[in-house]
Order: sequence, then structure tokens, then C-alpha cells
Amino acid sequence: TGSTLATILRATKGIDAKVIPSTKLGKGEDPVSFLTKEVAQAKKDGTLQPGAVVISNRVLIVDEQGNITPLL
Repeated sequence: TGSTLATILRATKGIDAKVIPSTKLGKGEDPVSFLTKEVAQAKKDGTLQPGAVVISNRVLIVDEQGNITPLL
């Protein structure tokens, strides 16, 4: 999970993913819900950065419009 999964993605798929520690998630919160809130705030602030994100055992892709697509 986390940085290990990001390392595997980089080595096998050439995907450089940002790792967000699962400790940032609220109790019982799933990674997609967490990232949805983060992306909405980033869009509002004008700081949205598209790319791959690893949270726990999930790989999520954020596109330029802020859409989130699960990769794993």
C-alpha cells in the first residue's frame, strides 16, 4: 500500500503517483470520497494538479477537469 504501490506503479507502468497517507482520511472515509473533497477544494483555490494519486491500496487518476477515475 501507499509508497510501495507507488514504487511498483513507477517501475511497471511508468506512472509517477503522489502518495497521500491514509492517516489523512477521516474515520470510515473511503479514498474516493476523500480525494473528491480535496479535488473540489483545489479547483476552488485554482491549485488543481492532475495526475495519479495513491491512497492506501487505491490508485486514482485525476484529470485536468478534476474528474477522478480509479485505476486500481
